[in-house]
This record gives sequence, structure tokens and C-alpha cells, in this order.
Amino acid sequence: MIGSSNRASAIYNACGEYGIQRGISGRQTIPAWVPVPDLDESVLRLAQDQQARQFIDRVYELYPQTWQNNHVMTWGEGDEQELAMFELVPNPARPGTVEVKWFQAYPLRRGIGSRAMRELQRLAQAAGVDLSLYVWDKGQVSAAKLARFYRAQGFRPTAKGSRSMTWSPVNETVPGLKFL
Repeated sequence: MIGSSNRASAIYNACGEYGIQRGISGRQTIPAWVPVPDLDESVLRLAQDQQARQFIDRVYELYPQTWQNNHVMTWGEGDEQELAMFELVPNPARPGTVEVKWFQAYPLRRGIGSRAMRELQRLAQAAGVDLSLYVWDKGQVSAAKLARFYRAQGFRPTAKGSRSMTWSPVNETVPGLKFL
């Protein structure tokens, strides 16, 4: 159980995460929308969100090159260059989970997407972070083909018929990865 001084500190820190500012009286005010139902749960959620943010920072450190606001993994040079673009964000609905908000590989159908996703999964496994994504139907590849691709990478729908999918290093094995 968190003591009263720790409790006040945890609430103060939780409020800082949501960008809460001081009111006219100089006292910090907490709007009704701030999710602080159970302090112990809130502290855990903040720690998991921090874990997700640290993972994203680490991946972006490893792959600092960007193109069109997405980070890029590249292989080869010149006309033979292969690349995978991606964007990662903390998943607000699932603490400790990183959402693959954007993922695209070129050229298509040459294994580049699989190689890039395995790399993200390897890094997520090392950090103990789950991955999530939403299967879009607006790109070059149909939603059905994308869902098959992500299933082959170990992602599972969050509910039957859902386009939201998750991958957990605890529950899945990644081709080419060795789990300790």
C-alpha cells in the first residue's frame, strides 16, 4: 500500500504526465477526465507507459534515419536498396504496449516487411514490450493480405473479426528468435 506522502507524490507525477497545470490559486487541479480510479493501478500504468516510451526511444536511436516523418530501416544501396518505414507510439488503451502506427516496406513481396517486423519483435522481446497494430484497408495491399501477413508474424486479433492485432513476446515465438 502506498503511504500518504508517496500517494500525493504519485498523484502529482500522474498529473504531470497529462499536462495538468496549476489553477488561479496556484494549486494543481485535476480535471475529471484524468484516469486515477485506483492509485496503485495508475502508478503501474505510468510505469508501463514509461517502459513503452523508453522502447520507442531505443528503437528510434537504432534507426534515426527518417523519411516522410517515419523512421526507416535500410538494407543495400543504390538501385538495390530495400527499406521499411515505421512509426511507433505508446498504445493508450494498453499500458506497456507499443502501437506500430505505420509500417510499410519496399519493394513488396521480397521479405523486407518480414525482416523489419522480426527486428521490431526482437527489440520488443528484449525490452519486454508488447506490440499492437491496426490493419488498414487504404493502402496498396488489401486488409485481408495484411492480416495474413501479420498473423504469419505472430500477431493475433484482439477479438474475433477485429482489425486490431497484438503480439506479445511472452506468448509467441518469433521465427529466427531464440528465447531464454
